[in-house]
Amino acid sequence: MFRNVIENRGGLHKRTTHEMHLRPFNLYQSEMYFKAKHYRWDRMTILQLYLALGGVPYYFSLLDPAKSAAENIDMMFFSTNAEFRNEFRRLYTSLFKSHSDCPHNYQGIGSR
Repeated sequence: MFRNVIENRGGLHKRTTHEMHLRPFNLYQSEMYFKAKHYRWDRMTILQLYLALGGVPYYFSLLDPAKSAAENIDMMFFSTNAEFRNEFRRLYTSLFKSHSDCPHNYQGIGSR
């Protein structure tokens, strides 16, 4: 995106006024986020969600406070209309443009 939009010589060239570098929350910040939102999860639940979602606030905003960590993860990744249902395929194809670039046996890794 940076190369295609910001550094492009088209109409938006040299129009950037500010760059904002966003980082995911650390575990403490994640806990504070959930407390500020009045989620009543214990620390183990917060840890599980942090490990599954990487501290990304947008991902946290998709969580349902009435559900457990497992139910939320199931809803976000495995349900019929899950937000991240195709995330692996999209990420994998964006990282490896051709079959010659990708690890040869990525599917076999989980079966060992």
